[in-house]
Amino acid sequence: MDTPVIRIAILIANVLLSNMASAEEQKCYSRFDYDEKMIEKMIRAEIKLEEFANRMDLNDATLGDIRTDFRNEIQSTKEDISMNLNDFIEKYVANTTDGGWSDWTFWNTCPVTCGISMVTRSRSCDNPTPRMFGRQCVGNHQEWKTCEVQKCPGQTEKIAFYATITAHIYPTKANTPLKFTHVVTNVGGGYDPSTGYFTAPTDGIFVFSLTVRQHGHSMHGYDGHVSIKKGDTVVMKVYLDMHSKDNVYDTASGTTVLELRKEDTVYVVADDSGKAIIGIEEFSSYFSGYRIW
Repeated sequence: MDTPVIRIAILIANVLLSNMASAEEQKCYSRFDYDEKMIEKMIRAEIKLEEFANRMDLNDATLGDIRTDFRNEIQSTKEDISMNLNDFIEKYVANTTDGGWSDWTFWNTCPVTCGISMVTRSRSCDNPTPRMFGRQCVGNHQEWKTCEVQKCPGQTEKIAFYATITAHIYPTKANTPLKFTHVVTNVGGGYDPSTGYFTAPTDGIFVFSLTVRQHGHSMHGYDGHVSIKKGDTVVMKVYLDMHSKDNVYDTASGTTVLELRKEDTVYVVADDSGKAIIGIEEFSSYFSGYRIW
């Protein structure tokens, strides 16, 4: 078997043999002695070279067997992987089922005998149930809503109002109730737009809010004070200041919490006369209130 490895080995052996001959030539005593020793060395080199070549043939054959076995192993592994992947796809992916919602259940019974509470209903992701790598259902499995039975004894009555000004109030009159004539909300009927008074329909704790927008001018001044009064008592005051500039506007807001008895009155007044409160800019000035207990 003539391989590049063997050819290189023979070349190396010849070079070594030549070097051996050159190194020992000076020790020979005659031409005959030299030739005899060279022939002996060449014979020994030939024997060694033959042994080396045989070993190289064996190693080359062994290496070829290893390569063949390795190629066979790779091919077998590829076939196993392909077969396993096909089995996986057939067993799992091909049999995938996406989930679907069942119908909603009925709303459950309101858990209280009076007042307000919550009820629920539910559904399940089992129509069909997700299988293998199927997608889960999208959305909520439960819904909530309020339920109201009869009012409980002593339950707070709903009272709330919200009213705005839709036309300028000019000029104001000191300590005269401002009338917020555009009523948006009036649950319980406590607010009277014809007078500007809120009259408490029942005892309770109430929250009141006030927002006022004012126009500043040399004709009617640059600052103003507007108050919420309970009966004859000021309980909250807001301040407006246009900094002595004509045709400048300012807005002020405030909130107060009051304990009222039935028939108590709450209203808004301007502390000074001759002011200009803006109403035509929708919802820029308003008065509101509601019962919290």
